Amino acid sequence: MPCLSENTVQRFVEGQLADEAAAAVEQHVDECPECRGVLADLGRALGADAVAAQDPGPAAGAPGVADEPAPRLARGASVGRYIVIDPIGAGGMSVVYAAYDAELDRKVALKLVHPGAAPAAGLPEVQARLAREAQALARLSHPNVITVYEVGTRGDEIFLAMELVEGPTLAGWLAERLRTWRATVRMFLQAGAGLAAAHAAGLVHRDFKPHNVLVGPDGRARILDFGLAQPAAAPRDRPERRAAPADGAEDYRAGAGAAALTRTGARLGTPAYMAPEQHRGEAVDARTDQFSFCVALFEALHGVRPFDAGDAGDLRRAVTEGQLRAPPRDRRVPARLRRIVRRGLNVRPEDRYPTMDALLADLTRATRARWWKAAAAVAAAALVAGTALAGRAHWQRQESACLRAETRLVGVWDPERQRRGRAAFVATGLDGAAAAWAQSAARLDAYTRAWAAARDEACAATRRGTQSEEVRDLRLE
Repeated sequence: MPCLSENTVQRFVEGQLADEAAAAVEQHVDECPECRGVLADLGRALGADAVAAQDPGPAAGAPGVADEPAPRLARGASVGRYIVIDPIGAGGMSVVYAAYDAELDRKVALKLVHPGAAPAAGLPEVQARLAREAQALARLSHPNVITVYEVGTRGDEIFLAMELVEGPTLAGWLAERLRTWRATVRMFLQAGAGLAAAHAAGLVHRDFKPHNVLVGPDGRARILDFGLAQPAAAPRDRPERRAAPADGAEDYRAGAGAAALTRTGARLGTPAYMAPEQHRGEAVDARTDQFSFCVALFEALHGVRPFDAGDAGDLRRAVTEGQLRAPPRDRRVPARLRRIVRRGLNVRPEDRYPTMDALLADLTRATRARWWKAAAAVAAAALVAGTALAGRAHWQRQESACLRAETRLVGVWDPERQRRGRAAFVATGLDGAAAAWAQSAARLDAYTRAWAAARDEACAATRRGTQSEEVRDLRLE
């Protein structure tokens, strides 16, 4: 599909096209990967949020970050054995490209850090972070963790070649439409499985947030950006720059304001998703990731973050003091699910779940709880119905064996038989034939009444429980 001209795309971004033309361009862009790249470049140049960054970091112009954006590689440029196709995302320190691996004939995501985008401390710090990310991911092999293929250098630049996921971030997936709480939890269960795998490999992510999870076209979530990962057994997580700030002070590279709360800062994490121990500069472990995970899950379920704060100082106080906001009432989230998330948001790590796996197990049960209750109700109803049917069948068998005796005399001693018997006696022409028949009939009537009464009593005794069915059957023979 031919790409639209840059002028057309620019007019679209600036809102200069009529509605019909804009709709046509939007559809074309959706179907044209090359146009998405042009749109991304222009959107960034014009200040539009045209595409979600695959590596969201501090914005250009923030303290410690160069004001000039990192230079972009042209289509067809070579980085090692990789050929650049299009930029697909950018942060303050790196640009991510879709690229082609000529040797293995596959598309990859190429994360490239440029000297001009390095923080004031210099490129070595950024290179160390990217190398740390590559080493961390190299230790993992899990379907819910992004796969790293290679780490290398290009002059004074360092690059990371990894799995290309052509899909939105978890934040973008949630923003596409209102998701049911079950669908949301199922997606977070996948991301949580990736975190649990990292913990099993001895790593703490330290920067889990919806922007660090990609959702592929196959619906599979993959965690990325392990640049802040560290061994889980590290005794202390020291601040990289300064001591913990006093209440109300600012110590986040991204600067003040609500927008800064979602950017990765010098306190090793993204403030809005950081655990209390991270805010205080204390030791971290797998339960730290659990807290960040539950912040993100709370936000996904309720549409707001669990800690209401206007700036970083307010946020720090709310998180470290456990000032959890009341969930909004406009979204239906089961109480059992709210309790699980609340436990993961405890200020003290020891009050959270002991492991990520334990948290995921409870979340899994929560998604199934209603179904189990429904299944139990159905099973109970089936049991009652089955019991009733079995009882009915039993009594039907009883009734078939204990039909009233009169019914068993049909054809043996009934009005028709009595009529024919009397006719036979009278037909003999003998004197006294009618009187003889009357006498005989009276005796037969007395016998059949006694027989019927004895049979009915045999059945009644079994129904009262004073006699077994075996004894009844013997009496009825």
